[in-house]
Amino acid sequence: MKNKDLIYYRTIQSFETELEDLYIAYINQAKELYGSGDELSKRIAGDSDREDQGRQYLANKMHRYRQAKMEDRPILDLLSGICKKISELE
Repeated sequence: MKNKDLIYYRTIQSFETELEDLYIAYINQAKELYGSGDELSKRIAGDSDREDQGRQYLANKMHRYRQAKMEDRPILDLLSGICKKISELE
C-alpha cells in the first residue's frame, strides 16, 4: 500500500464531525418543518397513551446524545437513530 492510499484517523474524525453536523442540521430542519421539537417528538413517538412521554422523546434522545458527547462515547448511532425515525415520517 502506498502512502497516498493510507487512511489516517484524523481523516475519519473529520468525517465523523461532518456527519454529526449533518445529523444535527437534519433534526433542526425537521423541528422547523413540524413547528417545534415537541410536535416532532409526538409524531416520532406515535400515538401514545401518555402524551408527555411522546413530547419528551426528542428531548430525552438529545440529552443522551449530549451526555455521550461529554463522556467521549460514540454518538453517531444515537443521532442516526433519531434521523431514521424522522425519515420514516416523510
